[in-house]
Amino acid sequence: MRPRKHKLALSLDTLRDHMSPGRSYTAAILACVFDGSPAAIAQMLETLTASGEVRSMIAYRETRPERRRYWIAPPKRMTHAERTELRGYDLMRFPRLAMEARKA
Repeated sequence: MRPRKHKLALSLDTLRDHMSPGRSYTAAILACVFDGSPAAIAQMLETLTASGEVRSMIAYRETRPERRRYWIAPPKRMTHAERTELRGYDLMRFPRLAMEARKA
């Protein structure tokens, strides 16, 4: 990845806001976006990992912290029952509509 001309300020909030859920990042890739070294970004990512906001995984045979993968877990998908409860969905709505259409 090519470094940006105008890099973003490095803070925990901007780092977390930049990361999209479900996509993995390394400190080396984030160093191209933020104004900081990969080692400084790796330390901030470890802080976010310790707080539980970010997850991490060590790549196979990779010991350098700049190559460690970090990601934000995607939001939990709701089941069909949870979605219908939120909308106030009535299971008998369509049969009642069909019966009303037959009467007319």
